[in-house]
Amino acid sequence: MQGRLSSWLVKHGLIHRSLGFDYLGIETLQIKPEDWHSIAVILYVYGYNYLRSQCAYDVAPGGLLASVYHFTRIEYGINQPEEEKQKMQGRLSSWLVKHGLIHRSLGFDYLGVETLQIKPEDWHSIAVILYVYGYNYLRSQCAYDVAPGGLLASVYHLTRIEYGINQPEEVCIKIFVSRKNPRIPSIFWVWKSADFQEQESYDMLGISYDSHPRLRRILMPENWIGWPLRKDYIAPNFYEIQDAH
Repeated sequence: MQGRLSSWLVKHGLIHRSLGFDYLGIETLQIKPEDWHSIAVILYVYGYNYLRSQCAYDVAPGGLLASVYHFTRIEYGINQPEEEKQKMQGRLSSWLVKHGLIHRSLGFDYLGVETLQIKPEDWHSIAVILYVYGYNYLRSQCAYDVAPGGLLASVYHLTRIEYGINQPEEVCIKIFVSRKNPRIPSIFWVWKSADFQEQESYDMLGISYDSHPRLRRILMPENWIGWPLRKDYIAPNFYEIQDAH
């Protein structure tokens, strides 16, 4: 299948390769490195005004490397206005309310994924309940600094993988903690894939994941001082970096 953007690029003679659609129905294109900058400018003018994420991966040992960009067209009045989305309660939130499980509904993101806020002290028990409920795959875990001197957030994207289901049900969980004592129960024993992801969140933001079996720095040296992705982090000068190594 050829998507709308691919058809538009063909119409205007812009070289690319259509890779079809991912499981969420998002159109995927391959662009040559030498054409990327000019096409990136064209995509921005076309309306893709928000870079949702950029990442990279190794396709195969000794093979190609890939750089991946997720773009979004943010336009007022498209699909459902954000104000209306925030008023909606999703299916999982309704189920949690029915069973007396405390949480806060944060509405839906722009992809329609239900988003919930859970208190740190409730997270481990609710994580077990979500696993039993059917969320058997931790798609990703990350963390971010909400604001300089403010809260830190740990984010979990969970998916229900079921045979024969084309579009799996997803949910996003957010846990907010004080930067003075940022402690969150580890969900390593529920989803083993949280192992390195929680370690990276600890390394970059200083969030301690209680009961994680090997919580340590994995990107920075063990004796590094500070948390590099906090918004109030002050990078050491050159000589301090040398001493740290």
